[in-house]
Amino acid sequence: MRRWLTLLLLAAVPAMADSPDRPLEFAPRLVAAINGKNVDRRKELLHPKTLACITPQTQPFIEDWLADQFRYSIPASYKSRFDAIPADRTLSVADGVAFPLRPTHQVQIDWETGPQQGVTFVAMVAYTESGWREVWPCISPQKVPAMQTAKDMRRQQDERVQSLAAKMPQALRAEVTRLVAEGRKIDAIKRYQDATKEDLSTSKAVVERITPK
Repeated sequence: MRRWLTLLLLAAVPAMADSPDRPLEFAPRLVAAINGKNVDRRKELLHPKTLACITPQTQPFIEDWLADQFRYSIPASYKSRFDAIPADRTLSVADGVAFPLRPTHQVQIDWETGPQQGVTFVAMVAYTESGWREVWPCISPQKVPAMQTAKDMRRQQDERVQSLAAKMPQALRAEVTRLVAEGRKIDAIKRYQDATKEDLSTSKAVVERITPK
C-alpha cells in the first residue's frame, strides 16, 4: 500500500522544466527521439511557432525531413555541446523559407561511426515555457511547387542508386566495403566511380547505400 501511495505522489509531481540557462538539456531528448524512429515524438521537439506554421501542403516535407534523420542510430558515447548564436549573426535560409523566430543557441551532437569517421548533427533551439525546442524555418506556399519537383527528382535518383547498389558486381562490392571498413571512404568512392563511370554524387550515394553508417 505504501509503495502505491509513493507512486501516486510521484505521478502528481510535475516534471521539472528545462533550465533557461542550460540548452544542453535538449540534447538527450533529441538523441532519444531520433533513435526512437517515431515522427510524432520527433515532431514534439519542434518549437510551437514552427509547428504553428506547418500546413497540409508543407507537412509532408517536414515529416520527410524528420524521418530522414532516422537513418542515424546515435550511440550512447555521443558528445554534445552548445553555443549561443550572436545577435548580429546572419541566419542564412533559402528563398521562400523564414524562421518564425530567431533561435538563440545551437546544440551540436557528435559521434563516431568508424576509424576517422563521424557525424555532426546541429539543432537550432530557443527556450519556451515548456523547455528548449528546435526552431525550423516556415515554408511559404509559393515555395511548395519547387520543393515538390525537387522531391520527385530525389526520389528518382534514390531509386536509381538503389538499383545500382543491388546490381553491383560482388567483387567490386567486396573491394568497396573493405576500403570503407579501413577508413578509406574516399578511396572506395573513387574505386566505384572508376569502375562504373558514374558521376561523383551518384558514386558517393551508392557506396553509402551498401556500407553501414
